[in-house]
Amino acid sequence: MLVRSPSLTVVPNSWLSFRNAYEEAVHDMEAASISAQMHRDELKNVISTCRQQLHETDSDFSLPKGTPEMLKNSIIKWINHIEGQQGKLLDFLDHLTEDIENAEENENRFIVLVFGEVNCGKSAISNHVAGMDFDVARLKNGQCFCENINVERLSENPTECTRAYQGFRLPGLLWIDCPGVLSRTFANAQLARRLVSRADYMLFVSSSDAPLKQSELKELKSMIEESGNQDLEASLIIAKADIFDEEEDKLNDNIVRRVKRKSEAALDAQLKWCNEQLKNSGIQDMIKMGKPIILSSYVARDIMGRDWVSGSRRTWPQHGWQARYEDSGYPLLFSILEKLVRSRGKKLKASWPLKRRTALVNEFTRAILQSVDGLWDIRRHVSYREKELFAKLAQAQEFASEKAAASVQSQLIKHRVDDIDRFNKEAAMTSLAESLKNSVLEALEYFTKDLIDNYDEDMKNILVNYSKNIDMKFEIKEVFTYKTYESTKKSEGVGRAGGGLLGMAGGAAFGSIFGPVGTLIGGVAGGIIGTLGGNEAGKRIFIEKVRVRVPNGTNADVVINKTQSKMRREAKIACWQCFDELDKMLFKPIIRQTKAIEKKIRSWDELLRTPKR
Repeated sequence: MLVRSPSLTVVPNSWLSFRNAYEEAVHDMEAASISAQMHRDELKNVISTCRQQLHETDSDFSLPKGTPEMLKNSIIKWINHIEGQQGKLLDFLDHLTEDIENAEENENRFIVLVFGEVNCGKSAISNHVAGMDFDVARLKNGQCFCENINVERLSENPTECTRAYQGFRLPGLLWIDCPGVLSRTFANAQLARRLVSRADYMLFVSSSDAPLKQSELKELKSMIEESGNQDLEASLIIAKADIFDEEEDKLNDNIVRRVKRKSEAALDAQLKWCNEQLKNSGIQDMIKMGKPIILSSYVARDIMGRDWVSGSRRTWPQHGWQARYEDSGYPLLFSILEKLVRSRGKKLKASWPLKRRTALVNEFTRAILQSVDGLWDIRRHVSYREKELFAKLAQAQEFASEKAAASVQSQLIKHRVDDIDRFNKEAAMTSLAESLKNSVLEALEYFTKDLIDNYDEDMKNILVNYSKNIDMKFEIKEVFTYKTYESTKKSEGVGRAGGGLLGMAGGAAFGSIFGPVGTLIGGVAGGIIGTLGGNEAGKRIFIEKVRVRVPNGTNADVVINKTQSKMRREAKIACWQCFDELDKMLFKPIIRQTKAIEKKIRSWDELLRTPKR
């Protein structure tokens, strides 16, 4: 059985100095709370306003009738994404409110956040820094916790617990063993993101069993960027810097197992690899990296006579153990943390609310950019569809105009355009209007079927109303044909008259030989003979042309041609109106709604522009 002297205290001097520094810093950090409280109150007001604005931002989206399925799915996807952004922001505000409450509770404590993969040695480091491996005579050990439950010491099992996080509290110090940023549980990963914003100092722990991974470091870099936790410092810890030697104890006939620090060459190689990982991740460009620290909890416990795994007392340390304790690497860690709290503890605690405000701005900026990108993506899709629609307008117009014109002749002939008295203008107009409507609808169906769904009734109503205002002005007239004939009727009359006079004169002269009676008889006979001769002579002397107008129906061909031209024009105009109406019914409302939502989302940014003090 181990027996110890009541006056014996097995505590490293470097730990005592570190412990005292944090206890003394409590007063300074509390003094900084006056400034911090003012900024916290301002931040609370901003949070309240942001929460109200988020609830008032209505992202309900009314999808117009006829929205094509592919476009509809894209819009729904982005609207759900935007609503998800709002939900994330509301969750962020809730977490930030909780963080403020925790900050008020821990404003006199310096917060150290420890990152590393499962089984990298974080819990062993935490127990050692908390004083769980020491026999403390006049100071209490740290108060360990797992989630909201106080525990005697932290579990060092090499598995990921279902806990939210674990750690310990000392006067002036809150130490958090953070779950991995790529944790298998979503809650732990989300918690890790929040804890980054609360850290005053960070430790990146790597070991040969669980080296730093590029994927986790890049995720951590993203968290630091979003957290607004600027002016942050960190150190790289190479943990489990030990190996085991086995020797045969011939006296006791057993195997003796000893732990010792790894070779410097092996540690240098691991350190080089870890630094390369940090450099490639970009973290070193964001935070100030301190001197790397090489730690071995097993070496530290062995030097102090404790069990390597459990930390329980095995034997009392040998004389001079304080000097040999340097090999564990812990004195360097204690020295770095001590200097940090003495030089910057007060400033870091006072700046916490401003860091959280920066985180709030960053979170809203991220959400605004992602939401606006989503709205722009919707508009790009809609604009592309809109261009596709109007690119097919000319083809649709040509198709509809030719089809509408082709029906004109049969329709007008059917309604007796060739008979001015029997032509039925009203029936002709009704038939042509129906033909126009059907031609345009067929063109729409053919050329827009891949762009728009379910618009028939709307387009029919538009075309019916449009055709009512069309006046074809069927200017039907009776048509006459003119024919020209040759005529001798006039020349025959002249010849008869002239021949009669000449015949009478000649007959009278001849009859005068026989006396007065002969003169009379000769004149009569000569007139008859002269008239007959003059008629025949007149036919040969006077020939004239006569133009006669003959009725020949109506100007049906002209009316048909003019009506066809009119139908072509009207079909093109009707097509344009339908395409324009489709645009107004479908694409324009979507664009208008995205702009309205974008305006509301961009207004979130105004909430964050209140001046900082």
